[in-house]
Amino acid sequence: MSAAIAVPPLMMSTARNNARPIAAADLIDPAARPLLTMLDRMERSLETQLARQLAAFEQGLAVPDWGASRLAALLVPHLVQVADHAVMIQDRAWGRMQAKDVDTFRAARVDWARQQGAALAVNLDAQTRARIRAAIEQATRENWSPDTLRKRLQQGLVPGLPGLAPRTRAELIARTELHNAATYAQEREALGLAERGADLVKVWTATRDNRTRPHHRRAHGQTRELKADFLVGGRAMSRPGDPRGGAHNTIRCRCVARHLPRSYLQTDRQRSAAAVINLARRQAGEGGGFSATVVGHAADMDPALAEIVLRQARREPGWSARAAQTAIAAMEAEAAANASATGGG
Repeated sequence: MSAAIAVPPLMMSTARNNARPIAAADLIDPAARPLLTMLDRMERSLETQLARQLAAFEQGLAVPDWGASRLAALLVPHLVQVADHAVMIQDRAWGRMQAKDVDTFRAARVDWARQQGAALAVNLDAQTRARIRAAIEQATRENWSPDTLRKRLQQGLVPGLPGLAPRTRAELIARTELHNAATYAQEREALGLAERGADLVKVWTATRDNRTRPHHRRAHGQTRELKADFLVGGRAMSRPGDPRGGAHNTIRCRCVARHLPRSYLQTDRQRSAAAVINLARRQAGEGGGFSATVVGHAADMDPALAEIVLRQARREPGWSARAAQTAIAAMEAEAAANASATGGG
């Protein structure tokens, strides 16, 4: 059954169409849920304040000279707060394995938040200025009235440029930057514990609902040494939110990295596998196919975790090698059809 691991992951295979929709709560590791809940709460707070500031920028036809510094100052306390919350939650998960140097790590998070806030503000400033310049150039060519120009800028309707309504941009920034702050804080805390003797590894954990990127679902369960990189969508990333992953890996990402004692890793994988098996049992009771469901989930996972899932599934009364092979064939056929339709390989 090793072939199941290599099957291209699909949003929903033909063999699983009768299964109920998969909710994030069914598959997300319970240890990751507190962090995701905290990110949602902090995101709403930052989003509201960002929307006000961005609206002030865009309703005038220029960005004030003080805009970047004001926005950076606004962002910093929020980024620091979400970083502190992330570390607090991780401390609870680890059971305070070792005493940590609170002052050192808080200082590191504050420095990072200042740099990140300033960089974000400057970037927004540059984007807004570029948008204004493009709009003015088009207005000159097409003889727009001043009122038309103002409306186009405020509504984000300048042809060839993305809609930049304050609320939309604020939501995007809030999700991305809060996530980045939290994962950065977790990473720094884990590295600090490792320096003081903790033997930790990190595990990529995806939310794995229908909004999750396919390559983030495939990364679910990837395990690395603390200073090694995950490979996600063809890009090396030290953690979810790492800017090296590019916009296609970071914007609105909801994945987290869990840092675990090495001795607990096998138990953690078995627990994750058991959650998938339990979900497959429920779906089988609702008319879905147990073997097809398991195979579909395994195709969406890191190979090491998928192997454990399949090994456990083969011990289940509902497991059928024939049904599993049929599911694999259906998934391969669907993947081939999709590749043909899109010209992909």
